[in-house]
Amino acid sequence: MRTPTVDIQARSPRSREGRFAFRVSLLALTVSLPAAADPPFILIDRDLRERRVELAAITDRAISFVDELGLARTEPLDSQLALLRVTSRARFDAASVPGWYERFLRLEVQPEEPRIDESAPGTLVLTDGQRLAGRLADAPAADGRLRWEHPLFGTLDVDLERVRAVAFEAPWTDRPSPVDDTITLVNGDRVQGFVEHIGPEIVVDAGGSRSAIAASRVASVELANPRAPLGGPVVWLSDGSVLALSAITVAITGRAELASADVAGSAGPVASVSAAQIAAIAFDAGAFVPLASVAPVDAHAGAARLPPPSVERTPDAPLGAGDLAFPGPIEAEWTLPRGASRLAATIELPPASWVWGDCEVVVAVAAPGMPARELTRVRVNGERPVARLDARLPGPDRSDRTLRIAIDPGAFGPIQDRPVLRRALLLIDPVGPAR
Repeated sequence: MRTPTVDIQARSPRSREGRFAFRVSLLALTVSLPAAADPPFILIDRDLRERRVELAAITDRAISFVDELGLARTEPLDSQLALLRVTSRARFDAASVPGWYERFLRLEVQPEEPRIDESAPGTLVLTDGQRLAGRLADAPAADGRLRWEHPLFGTLDVDLERVRAVAFEAPWTDRPSPVDDTITLVNGDRVQGFVEHIGPEIVVDAGGSRSAIAASRVASVELANPRAPLGGPVVWLSDGSVLALSAITVAITGRAELASADVAGSAGPVASVSAAQIAAIAFDAGAFVPLASVAPVDAHAGAARLPPPSVERTPDAPLGAGDLAFPGPIEAEWTLPRGASRLAATIELPPASWVWGDCEVVVAVAAPGMPARELTRVRVNGERPVARLDARLPGPDRSDRTLRIAIDPGAFGPIQDRPVLRRALLLIDPVGPAR
């Protein structure tokens, strides 16, 4: 039983044993690799360089693949950051490629990949960002836990201390953590207090009054638990699931073993899925931060304050790297996370802007006592609608830096100057104590 306290951030664990234990009957997930006709992958290395590849094998030390020139390669796994499927949400782009390849890249959309189970509408979100599609189990779990049914992984018993949110009928759209646990009913009403149990009934203590609410009346439950970092290997699946792993191996026979990072006891493989159901794999999720996950602190054009770039908030956006769409010639600012040493993204001018669109994307960094320093500027227009942005960020050991991205109009003024930053990632380096 959880004990409510006034200080939500300092309250005692929801269960005495295994505060971070994720009781999952899961040891490994077996995955079929793509046939030759399947779309390729994007391989992102630790310098944030992108390559289009066909995956051959992954061991605990190396990754083998065929690159875009048809050359077979084997490289150390610790030199790679992520592997990303080419889908309609994340197309491979490049600034300069051979003519035949450029024509392929200009295809607008790849077919949307099938989802694992569209009949599982709910989402369980953990404090470290893991997401599991599915539904609340009919049978209640022990005190301090909830029981979740996933269409692939089966029954999962999860400590409430690890739960960020439960959405029962819709994908979860992330938002700041509440001060108190919050239950949102299907009619829009909210109940705030201390959630003691999540099962067929939601038990909440609100101001000393304890009540039970049928789960059928609830749209979502948010728990005021502190966030936790997500590190190590992580896989994104097409049903919206984001799962932390302890190891990834792919055999030359075309089978992949994805071992769960949160296994209690021993268990065999739980499910087999096709590669069409894998959206992305991060080999070390703690080594990068998607810029889309960092809230802008300002956006303006001259003296006028404007809405910041819009972010594709797709819950299962691969790597969490939703697109950043700029509405026109504006300057937007973000507070850089400490350790951020590099920014890389693919800049794309959408086809609707090819006639008049012509602009430069300008990247700068500023900090107290350090004047704004322009790092790079990249031009896109109808003749060259796709380009690569790559900038080293000074002062990675500082926690007070501001990243500025400005859209400067080109030959035709501001008309149709609406570039999109795809897969904008910040590389995070280990740093010492904060300055």
